[in-house]
Amino acid sequence: MCKRTIICVVLAAALLAASLNLPAKASLKEEISPYSKVYLESVGASLKEAEADVIMRETIASLDDLYRSDQTLKTALAVSLGLDIPSMLSLDKEEKIHAMHLITMHYEKCDSDIKYQIYLFFKHYAQDSQDEESIRFYQQLKEYYNHNTLTRTESFKLNFNPTQAASWAYSHYDSFDSNFPNCTNLNGDCTNFVSQALYYGGMEMHANWYCYKLNNTYPAPANTTQLDYSWSLSDPSPWISCA
Repeated sequence: MCKRTIICVVLAAALLAASLNLPAKASLKEEISPYSKVYLESVGASLKEAEADVIMRETIASLDDLYRSDQTLKTALAVSLGLDIPSMLSLDKEEKIHAMHLITMHYEKCDSDIKYQIYLFFKHYAQDSQDEESIRFYQQLKEYYNHNTLTRTESFKLNFNPTQAASWAYSHYDSFDSNFPNCTNLNGDCTNFVSQALYYGGMEMHANWYCYKLNNTYPAPANTTQLDYSWSLSDPSPWISCA
């Protein structure tokens, strides 16, 4: 295996301990992430063989989650800053380092939620990259978040305005916001509407509670394939219930 892709294999090993805490019954999807494909290649196993091995299965599940997390950050940077960084999803070590350098340059322009996602991105990759600049920036982020991060509940109490959320809901109960999917063709989705109200009331997107537009192809998706094509959501997603 090329040394430049070893970072992903190291990452898979590092995630193994945490992955053992996932539900034992988790099953693999037919289409796994590029990160998981590299992992399977590194251990010389097929998807069928991985399905039968609990450790490999949960490792792949963790890597798939990580890929979705990286993809979400990539989308968030593109939407908020117009900054498209394809190398964020690359399996090439030098390209991953290049992505971290670009992110470092634009970090101060990001909102607080994206900054936290960036911290997690560097937490996953900086140390294994052996790149001094990336490691130094990660240490700065780590020190900051170890001393200054509010809990999600504290942040919610400080930023959320229930009157503002209610006002938005009242004004939009019979219309659709183009920044989010119109779920009419999916039999409607009250959870999607409530999530939008919470968001416009000041609740920041975070962890797996987010919804980003990827493109304008399917503003009103008719199935989950179309939903996933045009919208970035976690899987499963507490933002929406129709998926």
